[in-house]
Amino acid sequence: MPFSGWSVMDSRLLLVHRVLVEGSSVALAARLAGVSRETAYRWIRRAKEVGIDELREHSRRPHTSPLETPEEVVSALLALRQRYPLFGPLKLCALLDVPLNPRTAARILKRHGYSQPKQLMPEEILQRFERSQSNELWQMDFKGLKRRGQGYEILSILDDATRCCLALKALPDQRLVSVWETLWSLFGEVGLPDEILSDNGPAFGSGGVWRLSKLDAMLLRLGIRPTHGRPYHPQTQGKVERFHGTLQQEVGPDLYAPTFEEAEQRLEQFRAFYNWQRPHQALDQKFPGSLYRPSKKHRPSTLPEPNYPAGSQIRRTEQDGYFQFKGQGYRAGKGLARQAIAIRECSTTGVLEVYFCDVKLAPLDDLKVSRMSCPEVSRMY
Repeated sequence: MPFSGWSVMDSRLLLVHRVLVEGSSVALAARLAGVSRETAYRWIRRAKEVGIDELREHSRRPHTSPLETPEEVVSALLALRQRYPLFGPLKLCALLDVPLNPRTAARILKRHGYSQPKQLMPEEILQRFERSQSNELWQMDFKGLKRRGQGYEILSILDDATRCCLALKALPDQRLVSVWETLWSLFGEVGLPDEILSDNGPAFGSGGVWRLSKLDAMLLRLGIRPTHGRPYHPQTQGKVERFHGTLQQEVGPDLYAPTFEEAEQRLEQFRAFYNWQRPHQALDQKFPGSLYRPSKKHRPSTLPEPNYPAGSQIRRTEQDGYFQFKGQGYRAGKGLARQAIAIRECSTTGVLEVYFCDVKLAPLDDLKVSRMSCPEVSRMY
């Protein structure tokens, strides 16, 4: 047996020497070298063909690699990675003109020194709440700017099912007038959704458990159901929050434009990029804009009045939502100021209940207010 420290080449030379020079049998030389007779015969045959000096280990790499990724595909992948540095293998493969396995793309990127981009949010989500069709639900929120005093606020409106960004606007403030102007224009362009989800911000919420905000009232008059996330739980508006993370990461410092007009231009450029150039993983790498379809419910020319069934007793509220019924003062909330509400008798209990559009606010007695505590009510008597 060769002593410890010999190389594989030493073992081969010794085996070949024993057989070809010393005349030893192949079986004995193989046993002394610690290899099979088949291996010994292969070394001896190679020594006869090319000489003892060429008894090195041949590369086992195949002469051809038919499954190797073509160089032009590799170049196209690397070019896309340079153009979209925040895209991972899934999105880059979706943009390629030829099919490429994302795992293969990941290995190519790693081989060329490109690391995986950081995820904006954890991959594991315990439960997803999403709609299956366009316009079943819109999500709406303001993007929190890290640097205040920019002279504008960013309002985002996303379709829940397709993730399509329907509006990304720079507004002068977060007041209801600015939000409603954006919504009204958008309704005219793509139609009306079934429902709009927002948080409880100044323009969206009312601060009450059951009370409606002014925006809620206007949406209900259009047949749109307003819903709000729980306070301090931004996960409820998860898709628009994730969109804001993408916006911040993709646009970066350019998000803070020096002028209002420049901010509008940058936001519209990003909206086009997000909807038509950026594949979305949750959509099987399709573009959000390619999946969205406008609503079949068209916006009316003016905001319609609520339509109540026959037998309802209609009252129009005063300032701050006060109204009078049979000599008693009631309050429906500030969000329903100067709105037409209906008082209807429950068919099962006989209790009088207050409705706005098709939403039951509360039993009438729950809205009762004292004449002495409310100057507005005192003026009504």
